Amino acid sequence: MAFVSDWYVSAYAPILDRFGKRVGMLYVGFLDSPYCAAKTRTLLTIAAGFLLLLGFSAPLFFRLASGMFKPLETMVSTIAKVESGDLRARSGRDLGQYEIALVSNQLDTLLERVQERNQQRQDWADALNTRVEAGTAKLRDVNRRLELTSQKLIVAEKTCNNWRNYGGHRP
Repeated sequence: MAFVSDWYVSAYAPILDRFGKRVGMLYVGFLDSPYCAAKTRTLLTIAAGFLLLLGFSAPLFFRLASGMFKPLETMVSTIAKVESGDLRARSGRDLGQYEIALVSNQLDTLLERVQERNQQRQDWADALNTRVEAGTAKLRDVNRRLELTSQKLIVAEKTCNNWRNYGGHRP
């Protein structure tokens, strides 16, 4: 930069003869103010273009993002319901074709399998309880009959002992 009466963008280069000896200088310069004005206009144009692009793309981005985040929010809600004990909670099958929606569908499939297995286990537990109750009832009956038989044996033994005590004669 050089200052004469205004600022200039300038450059100097030596002028050499055919033997390489310096014989002068070459000066090139132009006013700095048009360069600064062009630079400012260019930066403002780029900034305005960026803001314009952002203005058009932001709503599109938010629309796409809501399509991707809705399944996540639904999955979080479903997981909270399942944790609180509602095994019938589902995310829903119509959440779109994004990868996150596909994961949500897989979560629903997994929850259905868990619910089926829990129902099977509950059925097995009920069947086992029924069998245990039936076995317990049989044991009670056998135990009752054993007690009756024991009482009869005790009575019979007392009778037999009394019979022996009287010399084999019945009183």
